[in-house]
Amino acid sequence: MEGLRESGIRVPRVETFLAKHIRAGIVVALGQHRRRRYRLSMAGMERAQQIARDLIAKVPPPHTRASEVTPPKAKESSSN
Repeated sequence: MEGLRESGIRVPRVETFLAKHIRAGIVVALGQHRRRRYRLSMAGMERAQQIARDLIAKVPPPHTRASEVTPPKAKESSSN
C-alpha cells in the first residue's frame, strides 16, 4: 500500500468500498477504528456461493481424449 501511495496512486479506505455491502447486510463490520474487521454475513456467504456457481457454469467442460470418445455408429447400408 505504501508503494502505491508513494507512486501517486490514491488508495481509498476499504470501508469506502464496503459501505454499501454493510448497509445491505452482506458484510458485517466488527470493532472500531484500526481494530475494524470485516466478514461475510450468512446472506453474503450465500451470495458468494451463487456467484461462484454462476462462474463455474460459464467455464467450458474439459477436453476429452480421443480414446475416451466413442465413435458414432455407422449407418447400415441397405442392399437392394
